[in-house]
Amino acid sequence: MMRYRWILVSVPVLIILMGVGYAVLWLFGARQAEEVARGWVAAQVAAGWEAEIKDLRATGFPGRITLEGDALRLAPPPGTSTVPWRWEAQAVRVHALPWALREPTVEPVGTSTVTLPSGPDGAMVSHTVTADAAQVDLTVGKGGQVVGFALTAAGIKVGVGGSKDVIALESAAVSLAPHEGSGKLLDLREPSYILSVSLRGLDVPPALEPPLGPRGESLDAHARILGPVTLDPAQPLLETIKTWRDDGGTIELDRFNLHWAPLGMSAAGSFALDQSLQPVASMNARFQGFFAAVTRLEEVGVVRAREASVARVVLGVMATRDPAGGAPLLAVPMSIQDRQIRVGPVTVLTFAPIQWGGRPPPSGQEISPGFEVDRWGNVIRRP
Repeated sequence: MMRYRWILVSVPVLIILMGVGYAVLWLFGARQAEEVARGWVAAQVAAGWEAEIKDLRATGFPGRITLEGDALRLAPPPGTSTVPWRWEAQAVRVHALPWALREPTVEPVGTSTVTLPSGPDGAMVSHTVTADAAQVDLTVGKGGQVVGFALTAAGIKVGVGGSKDVIALESAAVSLAPHEGSGKLLDLREPSYILSVSLRGLDVPPALEPPLGPRGESLDAHARILGPVTLDPAQPLLETIKTWRDDGGTIELDRFNLHWAPLGMSAAGSFALDQSLQPVASMNARFQGFFAAVTRLEEVGVVRAREASVARVVLGVMATRDPAGGAPLLAVPMSIQDRQIRVGPVTVLTFAPIQWGGRPPPSGQEISPGFEVDRWGNVIRRP
């Protein structure tokens, strides 16, 4: 009888002790999360960033710890970002479990404002951003640095520069994750990060309509970043990129699929940086719907009628029949070198130099070690 009484008494006591223990753990985790958040903001300010969040508070007991803050503002130090930007949000929530504070989820609340340079003079223009649902799952390293993220969003709408024009995106999923074992790189074939991008249903307003049309159906990409990557907030972006390149860093594009009616494209290949920190690449690409795309480009005045006629003849000779019975297929090598995009031996586009960290690229036009250019203009990896 005494044994049963002991059990009847001990079980409720044990439950109470467990509840008290969990409450202490939750309160400790909430306090630690607040300190980490305030410390992170202070560290960004000390590093020259524009960073502020008002009225930071912890809620959510007994579930996930939720840090809520108002009037978030974040912008990099001048001259350190390739593209200057500023992000402002009405409010933000950060969720985390008490025992997993290094895996928080960030959720913007209300309308955000993203400010970016626009036009030939680079004037900063603010764009409003809303979403039916959006969150960013972060992976935080031992030093408190963000080493990976996964963004998911749906029903995204971007108000362009305060005008009535709206860019809409049905869904987006973007992730950058450290590869398992990347901390113990044995050779340059081992990826340090995995990048994945998936976009669905992009609608562009008439004022900004791209040559192929107002709607992009889908984009899917998967890439492996090879070579050691050092993420140090105190190190300028330009130095980080240089170090990665000098250590033999490359990007292997395993998959790139784009469907922007009427054109469909798939590609895979390798990317690197030359001595001027400009991209060099070698890819194999496949196109479908290119006849309709040429017609579209002719209609909007991107190419002249004579050029369109020549393109149809050349593409017709190069194209092959689709075994599945679809539109003709065009398989061609593509390359990037000296800021020129080439399809086979033909240069189709020349782009402005990329200025990492807002600085002019260093001089030099050599190809990154381990690569060479063949007679067709393809950048290939040496055996």
